[in-house]
Order: sequence, then C-alpha cells, then structure tokens
Amino acid sequence: MKLYQIEYLQEVCKYGSFSKAADALLISRPAISRAMKDLEEEYGITLFQRTTTGVVPTEAGEIILEKSRRISQLLTELRSEINTLKSSAKDENDHLLHIGISFTARCCFLPFLSEFWRVYPGVQISLTDLSESFMYRGAVDPDFDLEIALSDDTPHDDVDYIDIEDSVLSFCCSRRHPLAERERVSIMDIKDEPLVGLNYLEEQKNVVTGLFERYGLQPNMAYMTQQVSFLREMVRENLCCSIKPRQSIESDPEIVTIPIAEAEPLHLRILWNPDIRHNSAFHSFIEYARKMLPYSNAPENEV
Repeated sequence: MKLYQIEYLQEVCKYGSFSKAADALLISRPAISRAMKDLEEEYGITLFQRTTTGVVPTEAGEIILEKSRRISQLLTELRSEINTLKSSAKDENDHLLHIGISFTARCCFLPFLSEFWRVYPGVQISLTDLSESFMYRGAVDPDFDLEIALSDDTPHDDVDYIDIEDSVLSFCCSRRHPLAERERVSIMDIKDEPLVGLNYLEEQKNVVTGLFERYGLQPNMAYMTQQVSFLREMVRENLCCSIKPRQSIESDPEIVTIPIAEAEPLHLRILWNPDIRHNSAFHSFIEYARKMLPYSNAPENEV
C-alpha cells in the first residue's frame, strides 16, 4: 500500500464518486481508478460496490478505510512532533525565513519580496522553487515556514493564509491570434488549438487535461518544453498557444491572456501552519504582508 493510495481511497469514500475524488485531488479519473485497482490486486479484494447514487466501500473496503485513517492520523502526529523539534532548532537563527514558492507565484511576488527586504534588511530569506508543484496540496511542507502558491478553494482549518490576488486558468495566445480580441473563451472555442506546456509542471498538465476531459475532449498538446523562454517565444510568434494561470505570462506585451469560462477560480496565497512555533522573521513577514497586500484577510491573533 502506498501513501497516495490511502489518500485516493479516502477521497473516493468521502465523495462516493471516482470522478469527484479525481477533481478534488486534481488528477485524472483513470489515475485514481488504476491506483484503486492496484490496491485491490495487492490484497485480493474488492474495495467498492456501485449503487444508484455512486460507489460505497465493501466490507473489506471499510476495514482498509478505517486502518488508512489511523495511518493518516499517525502521520499527522509524526509531522507535528517533527515540526516542534525543527521549530526549536530554528530559535538558534531567529532571522531566517524558509519560503517555498511556486512557479506562478515567482512571476508576480518577487517585487513584494524585494520591498520586504528593503524594510527588513536583517531578515534572511531562503527561497525554494516549487518547480514541480502547481497547486497547494492541502498541507504546508514542514520544511518551510510558509508557502506561496495557488489554491483552488478555502484551505483546511489547520492552515492559515493571506490572499495575494485572484487568478484563473487562461488561454494564452499571440496578439495576432484570431481569438486575441475575445474577453472570454470556452473549451469548445480552443479544443483544436495546438498547445505548448512545461513538462516539469505535471500537476498543471493534469488540471488542464481534467478541464478538457469534462467535455469528452483531450487538449491538443503539440509541444512540451523545459524552457519558459521557449514557451513564451512559441506563443509570441503565434506558433502555439498555452493554458496557464494569468499571472505566469501576462507581463509579456505580445501575449494575450483570456479567461477560460469553464475554469474554476484560483487564489494566489501565502499559507502557513499556525500550530508550530514561528520565529521573529516569520512574524515580521506576515505583519508586512497584512499591511501591504490589498486582499489581506487574516486577523492579528491568527499568527
């Protein structure tokens, strides 16, 4: 049994649907079906039975579900204890802030960090590029004091956050493209458009694919690249289009970003775990963010 199978199993039981669980996990339905089939083959059992309203766990499925929840609880307790130990160690360097920052956040949040450094020159910031992470995944990595990433809904109660700005998956095209003057496009409008993507952003690819699959379609992925500059050039020269959060590409004057009507709203956020002890560098950062960011929403006593 793999940890991701535990997560998938719990989500299928929660929603009573493979499709809804896949949407919640931002993965494709075939991926979650394969994971459950592998689990069934490993134990030689059937996990689910179909009803008129969806799927429910079998007796064997209920047993594994109960045990999986105990495993999840133990992992949560383990992370909490490790976080406490790491927080104590951080006291030795009270001016160091560890931040995990996603690809999309990099594009629009670095000016804020520059201003923060100007006001708090004594704070040292260690930035880790979450290059393989497109979306916030439900828990702040214990290696970081905070994460700056996209979130598709309100985080869990055990996570505090500050909104930076709203976002949405957008159709990105050259100003010469026939759709460039549109204020909004639909999936049907762009279903045949050749697309270019970044091959290390697997989660983003899954989100885009899932968006098309809702309508029985597959995105026309013509090119995959590791170079952001190459992606921009392909779009700029009207050779391909792309689907990305608007912040990641809208600064290019030759590229138009058009919201996709069917895409769910996204939120660029600062997220952190309030249950661990934070140092003075963290408190300075959050205080400055509340003061300077227009969408700041966390009350003072949450830090």
